[in-house]
Amino acid sequence: MQKFTNLLGVACLTAYSINASAQTDTLVLKDVTINSNRIQTRLSPSAVITRKQISLLPGTTPANWLAMVSGVDIRQRGPEGVQADIGIRGGSFDQTLMLLNGMKLSDPQTGHHMFNLPLTNEAIEQIEVIKTGASRIYGINALSGAVNMVTKVPEKNMLYVGAFGGDFSLYGLKAGAVMHYKNVGQHVSFSKSSSSGYLPNTDFNVSQLFYQATAKFNKSSLNLTGGHTDRSFGARGFYVANPTEYETIQTSFAGIQHEVKHNRFKLKTQGYYRYNQDHYIFIRSNPAVFQNRHFSHVVGAEIHATYQSKIGETGIGFDSRFERLKSSNLGKRERDIFGVFIEHRFSLLNKKLILTPGVYLNQYATDKSAFFPGVDAYYNIKPKWVIFASVDKGMRLPTFTDLYYNGPSNIGNALLAPEQALSSEFGAKYTAKSIFISASLFQRTSNNLIDWARTDATQKWQPLNLNKVTLSGFETNINKVFNGPINQIQAGYTFIDADASASENYQSRYTLSNIKHQAVATVGIKWHKLVHQTVTVRHVNRLAMTDYTLFDSKVLFRYKQLNVFAEASNIFNTKYLEAGFVQMPGRWFKVGFDIKLNYRDF
Repeated sequence: MQKFTNLLGVACLTAYSINASAQTDTLVLKDVTINSNRIQTRLSPSAVITRKQISLLPGTTPANWLAMVSGVDIRQRGPEGVQADIGIRGGSFDQTLMLLNGMKLSDPQTGHHMFNLPLTNEAIEQIEVIKTGASRIYGINALSGAVNMVTKVPEKNMLYVGAFGGDFSLYGLKAGAVMHYKNVGQHVSFSKSSSSGYLPNTDFNVSQLFYQATAKFNKSSLNLTGGHTDRSFGARGFYVANPTEYETIQTSFAGIQHEVKHNRFKLKTQGYYRYNQDHYIFIRSNPAVFQNRHFSHVVGAEIHATYQSKIGETGIGFDSRFERLKSSNLGKRERDIFGVFIEHRFSLLNKKLILTPGVYLNQYATDKSAFFPGVDAYYNIKPKWVIFASVDKGMRLPTFTDLYYNGPSNIGNALLAPEQALSSEFGAKYTAKSIFISASLFQRTSNNLIDWARTDATQKWQPLNLNKVTLSGFETNINKVFNGPINQIQAGYTFIDADASASENYQSRYTLSNIKHQAVATVGIKWHKLVHQTVTVRHVNRLAMTDYTLFDSKVLFRYKQLNVFAEASNIFNTKYLEAGFVQMPGRWFKVGFDIKLNYRDF
């Protein structure tokens, strides 16, 4: 830890000693304005990763890029996005909601499949991270925050292809086309990656297909999205200490969104469907010993209406979601979820103070409902200084795996109650032309928190409702850009203290193995107008686990429509685990290219 702390200190001192005037394309921390649903709500400083920034960061999947966001805990079970869990500020992977253009990608079977995104990287316009309780905005399961994948049809007609390769027989291919005709734009893309694995039974094969079409009219717009991902992989130690696990997963998604504006009134409607098929085999060479097949269907519909008046902006709406599961292990399960909301944004004191109170009422069973009030506040002290605060109540439902699973090392608990939490945050930020600084204190107190636990190694893991767990923490970020060869340094630090009043006698599998200290740094270097390098450093210290520090780097050569890159991950060959019993890869080299071919407009 001392080595990493010294590195951050040198980076920050260097940043302040150089006159800054340049712009940057690397990771930027700023306010997140949520446009996907309801009124435009400004949240506390979170992360936005744009398409340009993605091209410079090491890694080829969203899991790699999100791992460099302070306060976000990415726990991968394999490289290249094979499977990854995401937690925010100490939250578990089931407490973070994944969205695609504001449409929920909830998986009622298990949160482990939340990152099985049916979209290719070329389709991503930006990734928005909300690092505070978001149940008031998105409803159930956004207890600790949310990640919204925003896609957009590129503005120009083009064809593109790309490929990469690396150690352990790694290869990847991609191809896509963008076409505009009058007011309609379309984008279709395909990608595939494969590797023989860095250890026995760590091979994988992933393919993805994505389609998006948008149409703009006088006062309205229409957006269609759809995709499919097929992944098969050796799941060595993914869930239990067993090197022979194997899994195949197919995920499909389709959504339609329509938005109409008339003067001060805006109405947005959307519907979506998600299908997931999961086949788990305990012993790859002998499936008959133990295997599971799960088939889940999720159908959702939402209506959001907003109206701007002299006293601010008012939002009201309704959403519903129908979850169905058929499983060889979990049985036939279903549940229907309905919600209504109302909120209002006030601009006071000559628009220096912005208040957004609201409430979300949710019914998740015939006789069970939940009430999620919350409020966000912003106050501009000076043009460059803002203080902010938020308080939100949230909830997450147990997955069907939590409730009903029965396996060799894990067993469900049908008596689980939903977990509830009260989240709060207070902080300040400073924004100038070439520097951004933020700092905040946060706390989340959970009742009936769900965690897979056991009293000793002879027992099976089983989800339990812990009486009360309080996570308190501090987060700070600095982003500085310059006009020299080193054109940006971004650094962030997060500290989380966990107080679990009723868990002293339990071994925790997820929740109480949260991050205690996390430090991240990204350094952007411009060697030449055509050559960029990005170096990232990440130090993670978790409760009851060995801490580790990872160094990655990517060099990118850009010439007109051609990009060529070379990158190295885990440069110092660190041995580490992020989740389960999975020994993560050591040093791994990759090289690749992509080229865009523009063609004439119709």
